Order: sequence, then structure tokens, then C-alpha cells
Amino acid sequence: VIDVSTVKDTKGNDIEKREARLVNETLAFLPESLAISGKLDTFIKKRGIYTARLYTTLLQFKGRFVLPKNYVAEAQDGTITLGKAQFIVGIADARGIKNVPILSIAEEKMSFQAGGTAPGILAGVRADLGVLSDTAGHTLDFNFNLELQGMESLWFVPTGKNSVVNIDSNWPHPSFYGRYLPDLKDPADTAGFPAKWRVSDFSSNINKTYSDCMDTNDKCAAF
Repeated sequence: VIDVSTVKDTKGNDIEKREARLVNETLAFLPESLAISGKLDTFIKKRGIYTARLYTTLLQFKGRFVLPKNYVAEAQDGTITLGKAQFIVGIADARGIKNVPILSIAEEKMSFQAGGTAPGILAGVRADLGVLSDTAGHTLDFNFNLELQGMESLWFVPTGKNSVVNIDSNWPHPSFYGRYLPDLKDPADTAGFPAKWRVSDFSSNINKTYSDCMDTNDKCAAF
């Protein structure tokens, strides 16, 4: 960025002073589509007289990012240099990750690394994609599997313009919380439940919500 100011020279005349400074900004894209599916299995773990119900799940993620041509605005003063793009998956408690997920994106494969952070995402994993030129548009199809273990609850954020989540479980007594209730099928017995969530940007307004989060971090709770 070029800062322009007016100062006095030794003779008292006004002169223009130009100073360059480096500004780092983040440009974030949410997926155009996101589909998550998996089987959630519960089990009992005992320690002395205490018992706890835990779960394991292998989740399959599929989706698409669409980056338009010239997605970076022209600089009014100075120049813009694109840094390396990152694919970030937010996970509230990374201790529950049980595998090393492999990302397949744009016909390439790469391992995720620990430490994915972004506005509204305090913890997670990331994959480095390199520099994505803005002179051409990009359509990036992706998929990866994520194995998790946890207890009590499993939450999803519908970040896609169109998001679909399918979960099957052997737990017969589920409770559902959050803004969106699932479509439930009546199981043939009480051995478990199948649940499906379908959320679009019309109901979630996710792009506006995340834009507010990036502008002001205290608005990230809604995200």
C-alpha cells in the first residue's frame, strides 16, 4: 500500500510524500457445494464405577469450490501479490482426529497438516495448495475422509452454498440441537437412526454471516 501525505520542505512549500508499507489480508472462499456422509458408532468405556458413552465415525467429505476470474480487485495504490492458498477444515477439538486425512483436489493428492486457522476457525487442519492465479477462473472439486472419535456430541456447520449431511448411527436415542433439524426416516427397529440435513444459502445466509465474521471477529459466534 502507498500512503500519500503532504509535508513542508525547507522553504515552507507543500510537497507530496509517498511511503510504501506491507499489508497482509486474507481472502476466503466457502464451498459452492458440500456433502458429508458417515456412520457413527457408539460404545461404552468403563473406568471403575464410572461409564462414558463415546463414538467413532468415518466421515466422507465431497464438494466444490468455484473461484471466478479476476477474483482479486485491482490495487488503487501499490501492487497485490498473492500468497499460497490453503484448504482449511475447522475442527473444534483436534484431539479427536484418528487418521492422517488425504485431500484429493483438482486431480492432485496431498496430506493435511496440523494447525489450520482462519477467521471464525480457531483450530483444525490445512493443506497447502500453492498460488492460485486470479487471471483465470478455478473450479476445484475435492474429497477426503476424516476419522473422528469423541463423546456427547457431534456438530456440523453448513458452510456450502448447498450443504447436505447424511449420518447413520447405532445409537437409538439421539437428541438434535442447532438451527436446523434433520429429515428423519423411521427405522425398521430401534437399533439406530438415519438422519439427513439439507441446508442452502437461502436459509443459512452463510456467505453474509462469514463476511461479517471476517470484518469483525466478535461476530464469529454466529458462524
